[in-house]
Parts: sequence; structure tokens; C-alpha cells
Amino acid sequence: MISFFRVRDAPSRHCPRTTSAATLPGTGPVSVAKGGLRADANAVRNGPARLSPESSGSIRSSRSCRVTLRSARGPDGPRRVPCCASASGCGRRSRGVLIVNWGLVLDLAGTFFFAISGSLLAARRGFDIVGSLLLGSLTGLGGGVVRDLVIGVTPTAFAQPIYLAPPLAAMLLVFAMMRNVERFPRTLLVFDAGGLALFCTTGTITALEAGLNPIAAAALGVVTAVGGGLLRDVVANRVPQLFNPNDLYAVPAMLGAALMAVLWQMHWYNPVTIVIVAAIVFALRVLSLRFHWHIPHAVADKRYQAPDKAT
Repeated sequence: MISFFRVRDAPSRHCPRTTSAATLPGTGPVSVAKGGLRADANAVRNGPARLSPESSGSIRSSRSCRVTLRSARGPDGPRRVPCCASASGCGRRSRGVLIVNWGLVLDLAGTFFFAISGSLLAARRGFDIVGSLLLGSLTGLGGGVVRDLVIGVTPTAFAQPIYLAPPLAAMLLVFAMMRNVERFPRTLLVFDAGGLALFCTTGTITALEAGLNPIAAAALGVVTAVGGGLLRDVVANRVPQLFNPNDLYAVPAMLGAALMAVLWQMHWYNPVTIVIVAAIVFALRVLSLRFHWHIPHAVADKRYQAPDKAT
């Protein structure tokens, strides 16, 4: 389960950072790195690891478990032994540093933007506040639920109650400020573009972290981005924006998902690149709305007229 903040323990007075030698039971080979030691991926399964006298600092295992070392006296003289082996810290007096989980923050932001678009559509269709909340929740969480079911994990919308907060906030915001929002006719599409931009990036990263290959991960990123809007339009009995022949909807999401997969393969993935790619997707989507960009239709012959439009 992802937490909003992760706590990294800082050494306390009971756990000095220096060490002369130590043996960590239940851990495997470790490598000396600047600022401390890091256990390799097989640390839990292999035998004990010994630290060289030149090593100092803390040890971080593959489970992100920080182990600091304290003084102890053994048969061979003074040595250092681990005083803690969990993320809870070295004692009651240890200090913690809060680290923001930017992946979760961006995911929640995308959920909020999509939920706003769903609540706006519900208000325009005359739904009550319960209908607005449900349509906003379906829009904000639908794409991620589909992605997680394909991956084979419990959907984060069900595993983490914090994902229910953005749809609730969106419903309250639309309920209180609908008259002001209606002054801008394309507000729904702008918020939809924001959710599309964030979800095509975070959805791709989630699939890559689950072990999928880049192509499959990019496809799931697109599904995450367009799934909520597709469900919103179908439930509200509207022609899905995804199938609008005079608009670019899935193309920006495809571009963003492909860029994230490439950045992941090149080891350039970080919160800054996610924001940059999301900004590119958002700008492309908004510009397509402004200048009416579209891709070629399914039939090249412009004289062809679909049967349902024939008079």
C-alpha cells in the first residue's frame, strides 16, 4: 500500500553512524557506497553480510529498511551491531524526515481533475449531489480500476481510502461554484485535459513498476487516461469524446504514455520528467481544442457519407 509520506529515519544519539565491523543476520551481500552501505536484491535470502572496518554510516536493504549501528562489546573487542531493523526507527528519540510521494500526489491530482469534469457534466445534466458524486468518482477512478484489474492487483481506489477524497472535493466545489464555473464554456474539457495528461503518465509508470513491458505499459497508460472519460460519457448518455472525429483525444495520451515508457527505459524517470510530459500532453490537448485539430477519418474518400448521417 502506498502512503502519502514515507518516513526516513535519521540516526539518534543511541545509534552512532560510525562502525568498525558488524554482522547482520538474515541479510546478504552488501556493497559499499558513498554515504553508507546498500544491500543487494538478494539480501533477504542469502547468508550473513560482514561490513569492512572502513565502512561507516547506515545500511539500507532492498526493503528500504534503514539499519543504523550502535556500539557493542563482543569476544573480539568493540564492534558495531544493528540497533534497529525496520522503518520505525532506532528508538523513541530518533528523528524522522518526511518524504513526499510525488507519484501519489500526481495520481490524486489527476483523479481530482477528472472528477471535476464528471461533476460538471452531472450538474449540466441536472443530476442531484449523489449523482454528481457518483459520476465524478466513476470518472476519476474508472481508468485506474481498469488498469489495476488488467495488471492483477487490488485497485488502489479500493485499497487506499484517500482516493475517495478528490471526487468528494470535486462534488463540493461544483456544488458551491457552479454558477461561476459556467462562465467558461470549455471548463469541462480543460479539466478533462488535465486528468488525461496526468493519468497517461502515472498509469504508464504504475504498469512499468508492476513488471509489464514498455509497450504493454504504454497501452495501459492510455487506458488509464481515456477510461474514466469514456465511462463518464457513456453513463451520462453522451457521445464519448474519445470517438469525436473532429477532436484529438487519445492521440495526446498515446504520445505521453510512449514518452514515459522511453524515459523509463533510459532511466530518466523522476517527478520532474513526469510533470514535463504531462505539461506537453495538456498543451497538445488544449491546442487541439483551440485550433480544431483532428486526425484523418476512417475513410479517405471525403465524398463518403456514413449511413446514419445520410438524408
